[in-house]
Amino acid sequence: LLRYALQDTGFTNYVAKIIFAGTPHIGSPFANLIVMNKKILKLRNDWDYLKMILISANLSGIFIEAPNYTYLQYGREHPSIPETVEFMNFASLITNTNETIVQNILKTEPFSSVAMIFLNSVSRVLFPEGEFTKNDGMVPLISATAFGKSKIFEGFDHSDFILSDIIVKNAIEFFYPIEKPEKVSWKN
Repeated sequence: LLRYALQDTGFTNYVAKIIFAGTPHIGSPFANLIVMNKKILKLRNDWDYLKMILISANLSGIFIEAPNYTYLQYGREHPSIPETVEFMNFASLITNTNETIVQNILKTEPFSSVAMIFLNSVSRVLFPEGEFTKNDGMVPLISATAFGKSKIFEGFDHSDFILSDIIVKNAIEFFYPIEKPEKVSWKN
């Protein structure tokens, strides 16, 4: 949705840098399955509330600039990122080695890591071939890195974008780069 907001020059006047963290730039098959499949969506306890909000938003035209959930559909094209805005895509990739999985669970929040590893396994069953097998538990790597300018965190999962001090430190360095001092020579 931010990419739609970036089309407004008034908005971009206030934006110098952006980090897209695990953003499904060209969608995610899980989003298609969960958001677009009404049978699954109806299982939520708050379905009636969500349904009322979605219907009201569509009736009032709120989703004219940022379409209702279609940005999640895989393969859909969206507005570009203006050249005046410096951006970076942070993507993560669950690697299926025992050591990496255990390290991730120990270094970050264990419950979210286990959930993302489970979703990664589910994606390998549902989409056994092709680009969807490489993901962070939620978003395929190809979708998160679709516009280049990417930093890939191997061994991390989707929830680590807010939970990992390593990723947060990288984000701070992107926004506030530390300039290295010039080398000073003591020789004449």
